[in-house]
Amino acid sequence: MNTIMHIEESISTNKQLEAMDIFSLPPYFTLIADYQTQGRGRGNNQWHSQKNMNLLASTLLFSAVLPQRQFDISCAYSLAVYQVLTEYCHIDCVSIKWPNDIYINNNKIAGILIEHHISSDRIKYSIIGIGLNVNQITFPNWIPNPTSIALCTGRTYSIDDILDRLLQNFKHTLTMSHDTLHALYTSHLYKLHQWSSFTICGTGQCIQACIQGVSPQGCLQVLTSEQRTLMFELNQIKYNL
Repeated sequence: MNTIMHIEESISTNKQLEAMDIFSLPPYFTLIADYQTQGRGRGNNQWHSQKNMNLLASTLLFSAVLPQRQFDISCAYSLAVYQVLTEYCHIDCVSIKWPNDIYINNNKIAGILIEHHISSDRIKYSIIGIGLNVNQITFPNWIPNPTSIALCTGRTYSIDDILDRLLQNFKHTLTMSHDTLHALYTSHLYKLHQWSSFTICGTGQCIQACIQGVSPQGCLQVLTSEQRTLMFELNQIKYNL
C-alpha cells in the first residue's frame, strides 16, 4: 500500500517533501499537488502546469543502491513512466530523452527531477519528482514542444490512477538487475543510433553525432561525424531540437 499525501498547492513538491521529517516517513511516501507555484526541472528550468490537470508529485526512496550506481534509479523511474504510457495509456512512439525526460515522437510529455542525498559511501535517500502532462491540452507559447496524454489519446485520465500505476511500475523496475535495467533504458533512448545536432555546453560548439548508448554512471556516449567516440556527463551537452 502506497502512502500518498495530497495537497492543493505547493511551491515545489520536491522542496516541500525535503522540508518534512524524512526519516519518519515510510518508503515510497509520495506528495502530490494540484498546482505548483514554482515548479522546476533540472537547473533553472521551470515546469508549467495548469491546476488539477497534470501529475505533479515527488516520491521518497530509501534504496540500497550505491552512489556509483545512482543512475540506476533514474533508469528505473524513467522506465516506470515509459511503461505507464505504453502499457496503460497505449501510446506509441514513447522514448526516454537522456537523462530522464519522456518524449512522444519529438514532443515532451514528462520531466523527472531526482535529488540524491549522499553520505560517505551510501545514498541516504532520494527524492524523485515528476511533472507528467495528463489532461492539459493547451500550453503557453514559451514551452517549445509540449504534449500530454489527452492530446495523444483523445481521452482524459484519473491522475490518481496514473500515479498508482507509476508507483507499481517503479517498485518493479527497481528489482531488475543492473544489466537488465541498463539494457532496457538504452533500448528506449530518444534518437538512439540517429544522427542529430548537439551543442557542447560551455564552448557552444555545434556537432553532428549519433547516440551509441549510456555508461553505467549515466554518461552519454556519442559517435561524431569525424568517427570519434565521446562521453558527456550531465549538463555537458544538449540536443538542438
